Amino acid sequence: MKLSILTAVILFQSSMALFGQNLECENFKNGYFKILMDESVETSYIIRNENMQAESVKGNPSISEFHIEWIDACTYTITPTEKTRSELIGIPENAVLTVYILETKENSYIQKTTANFTDYEYISEMIKIDASEYRNHIKEISKINSDKEEVDKK
Repeated sequence: MKLSILTAVILFQSSMALFGQNLECENFKNGYFKILMDESVETSYIIRNENMQAESVKGNPSISEFHIEWIDACTYTITPTEKTRSELIGIPENAVLTVYILETKENSYIQKTTANFTDYEYISEMIKIDASEYRNHIKEISKINSDKEEVDKK
């Protein structure tokens, strides 16, 4: 009898922990984010609504767009748009990346990203940022593009 009560309590607590994790993942379906990279790779900035994501890398004037499909509350796939696929070298036509949210924190989550065209797995932290930080990044991209246009005119 004591064993069944203990088992029931453990199962209940486990299900509550899983349920709580799913609710926390919901907080990251929309918003502004950045992924801090190491010294060899620049920071990426992302804007996401539930079904689309735009991503840009600090210092790079291009913006990549992806379709998002949520598999469950903590797993989603991103597929490059046709325009993005044509701009990215080495990305196959059927490219799909799968993102697994492994852990959530107050303003960030740890994710593991895999792809259907490589065995490489990447673990990173996605940090939620405010709109003003994202807008500042976009202003930097606009300036880079503007400067590039001036050079191209000469």
